[in-house]
Amino acid sequence: MPIPLRVLIVEDSEDDAKLLLMELRRSGWEPTHQRVDTAAAMATALREGVWDLIVADYAMPKFDGRAALALARERAEDLPFILVSGTVGEETAVEAMKAGANDYLFKGNLKRLGPAVVRELRESQVRREARQTDRELSRRDGQLADAQRLARLGSWHADLRTGAASWSQETYRMFTRAPSPEPPSHQEFLDRLHPDDRRSFIEFINSPDVTWFAQDYRVVTLDGTTRFVQVRADVIRNDHGIPLEAAGMIQDITERKLAERQLQNAHDELAAAKDAAEAANRAKDHFLAILSHELRTPLTPVLAVVSHLERQPDLPAELRADLATIRDNVEMEARLIDDLLDLTRIVHHKMELHFEVVDAHAVLRRAVDLFRKEIDAKGLKVAMDLRAKRRHIWADPGRLQQVFVNLLSNAVKFTTSGGNIAVRTSNDPQGRLRMQFSDDGIGIESDVLPRLFHDFQQAERTLSRRYGGLGLGLSIARSLVEMHDGAIAAASDGRDRGTTITVDLSTVAAVEALASADGQPRQPPGAVAKSNGASRVLLVEDHNDTRRVMARLLKSFGCSVAAAASVEEALRIAERETFDLLVSDIGLPDGTGLDVMRQIQSRYPIRGIAVSGFCQDEDIRRSRDAGFEMHLTKPLDIAALQEAVQKVVYAQ
Repeated sequence: MPIPLRVLIVEDSEDDAKLLLMELRRSGWEPTHQRVDTAAAMATALREGVWDLIVADYAMPKFDGRAALALARERAEDLPFILVSGTVGEETAVEAMKAGANDYLFKGNLKRLGPAVVRELRESQVRREARQTDRELSRRDGQLADAQRLARLGSWHADLRTGAASWSQETYRMFTRAPSPEPPSHQEFLDRLHPDDRRSFIEFINSPDVTWFAQDYRVVTLDGTTRFVQVRADVIRNDHGIPLEAAGMIQDITERKLAERQLQNAHDELAAAKDAAEAANRAKDHFLAILSHELRTPLTPVLAVVSHLERQPDLPAELRADLATIRDNVEMEARLIDDLLDLTRIVHHKMELHFEVVDAHAVLRRAVDLFRKEIDAKGLKVAMDLRAKRRHIWADPGRLQQVFVNLLSNAVKFTTSGGNIAVRTSNDPQGRLRMQFSDDGIGIESDVLPRLFHDFQQAERTLSRRYGGLGLGLSIARSLVEMHDGAIAAASDGRDRGTTITVDLSTVAAVEALASADGQPRQPPGAVAKSNGASRVLLVEDHNDTRRVMARLLKSFGCSVAAAASVEEALRIAERETFDLLVSDIGLPDGTGLDVMRQIQSRYPIRGIAVSGFCQDEDIRRSRDAGFEMHLTKPLDIAALQEAVQKVVYAQ
């Protein structure tokens, strides 16, 4: 079956063209053709047609074969081009072949035309495929070079036997060396490595067991700049482990290294700032603890003397009122100190809560009892409507009472004489216990309500002057409620319309705790049999007035007392005789009360009550760790001290 063939014939003779077509048909082709005899006609045919082959006469009146060949190579580079002639000699034929002709035939011997066409079509296809492959390889090389440039990733190869090397364009760029006819060498690669890193690279290459490694190095470029690179290498060795070749990748990681260094510097600066801040906080905490101790210590003998005098029979009413005034002001100063310290703990997230199941109604009743004197003094009426059926909550009882005391203090302070205060509880469907503290006092303007629970906030400056206080009570109450995962809110209809503060706390956790409890009563820790005789008490206190008054109070409880003003004096006394109870200040001039407790307990058992102006959770924990069973905060009055002695010494 004839094979189709599209032939462009460049020939001025129609008869010669027919002879060419006849020979092609005889050789098994089915040619379709176009004959041209001018450059313009040939150019048009090349532009508008699709051809498999060009056959051109070498000598024509208007157009010769050399011009046709040049035009063909310009317009159709891969198209087979066969020259035919009847007169040109062999020398001319060789020149034509050098100029780009694929074959040269004489018109008197056209039998070679068929085999020549077969050969040239095949070779033309090979040339096209080779050229396409070259273009594809060139394109891929370009893409690889672009990818390496973008990734800052180069490749390298070294013949370790001859020292010859080859680098990719990106490797040249890293070393700031322009590609040149003179190829790089393995020694040049080594020379570019930083002197301190070069030995490591050579050791990897020369280690018989190493066939692959990846390592970060520094390179010194030709312009003297030091950059960071990561070198990954495969090493080919002979049977004796001797390296023959090495090849791999090299990546510029300078920006990453600089970023890591900046990040590390920032981390170091942050760590230093954190250490400085923590040191400052520790210094501030220490200062506040010392300040608290020093402020509380002078109040202790004042309150103790007041308590002692108030117990005297037949005390004149006027003097009793004066003593009450002194007590009220001392207690107010102590509360202000407590509020400031609590605020500091809250701000620095150092407030620790100790949760247990708490009967909120019992805590509410105790809080009201604490204010009974103030309530009665102003002629206030307190209505308690505690109807909530689910009244147990998971809370810190001491801090919960502090919340209730602060809210009641606020209500009592801002309710005029003869006014009313109401305390109500209820439950909601979500399992919360709602507690409301209402009064018919001065009320709160609507623009003040949003900042009511902020630190140091009162409705007006005139209120601060009239009623006193720092405006911390409600702020602390809000923080403590939120630490119990609760909510607190205030409502008022305005001036002289009273105020209602609502606290919502969950009862779910308490219900679960009660359900899992065994319900068995438990003995208080450290309970001992009641003493039949007077307790022997060692009192350690460096403040003279406080030591004298506390010794007198302890004796009034029926105790025998030995007093000391320092650690050294206390230990000397404890060596001569034994005691049932140690009542000691924590801060002493030559040590601490903790030292006294530990050293005495190493000799014989003794109970202990710590008395201190240091009242943070950490102070209390240290006291208990040292062996003290109670930690009383200065200032303390006769009732507090007597209750502590009863609990520790006469516990059932």
